[in-house]
Amino acid sequence: MLTRSLTNLTDLVLAVWVCAWIALGIAIGVEVSHLSALSDTVVSEGRAVRTVGSSLHSLSGVPLVGGAIASGARAVQAAGASAVSSGNESESTITALSVLLALAVALLPSAPVLLLYAPGRVRRRREAGAIRHALADPERRLEVREFLAQRALYTLGYSRLSRLG
Repeated sequence: MLTRSLTNLTDLVLAVWVCAWIALGIAIGVEVSHLSALSDTVVSEGRAVRTVGSSLHSLSGVPLVGGAIASGARAVQAAGASAVSSGNESESTITALSVLLALAVALLPSAPVLLLYAPGRVRRRREAGAIRHALADPERRLEVREFLAQRALYTLGYSRLSRLG
């Protein structure tokens, strides 16, 4: 059984551990989400390329060179549309990735603490409070002391009990 100061130190270390991983997860998620600015740039450049393609297409009626310009204009417009589409897709992918990465970094190292240590710690804290409350009741004090003495016999071991007297 841990002493109170060791228990408090363990609680503090584990709380700092969980908070640090959650903060790191959030920071990574935010930084990855900033990559969506690249997608915005791709979308805006794609629109500009599409506009250039439309402008070139307006020259398709010019004699002698119009036919060659028309096919090039269609290719430029298609490239612009493709860039816009890719930019939009990458933005949603980056957003999903930033959320998933933040959750993975925050939760994977924290889950064992939250799922294994915390519930037992809460139970021990409640039990300690119930024992303190029962010890404060003069009618139950003797019963609680006997319970604690029996518990000590079973959990402390002979060498530790013999040192206690």
